[in-house]
Amino acid sequence: MNKTLISQLKRYYRHVRRIIPKDYPHRQEILSSIYQDIYSYAIEHPGITYENIINHFGTAEEMALSFATLLSPEDVIKTSIKTKKRNTIIIFIILIALFLSCGMIYHAYWVSEHTIVEIEEKTIIYPEIEIDTKN
Repeated sequence: MNKTLISQLKRYYRHVRRIIPKDYPHRQEILSSIYQDIYSYAIEHPGITYENIINHFGTAEEMALSFATLLSPEDVIKTSIKTKKRNTIIIFIILIALFLSCGMIYHAYWVSEHTIVEIEEKTIIYPEIEIDTKN
């Protein structure tokens, strides 16, 4: 395989990796299978181009979807529930952080507006003394 085909295939794998969610069931097995299938096909057909591989296997989206349909509905539902719980927890944490930061800002504002500042001023009056400059 030539260098341009290798770099194009790396881009293809990265694209497939981005399409399949990180918490998807059996994600690593799917990615390994895709990599192995394409690599085997490229070895069996020397002089193959990137366009030939796309024509044979499909785009990255089509490849990821073809493997995703092989999963059982139970796995997909479990992943969906996990994702929903995780997103709910993240939103809850963000809201708590937002309320705490708003409270801290309001407290700092309230303290700066309601702090009593006392200014103590002393006036010293010295008696007038005449100095004899003739000596």
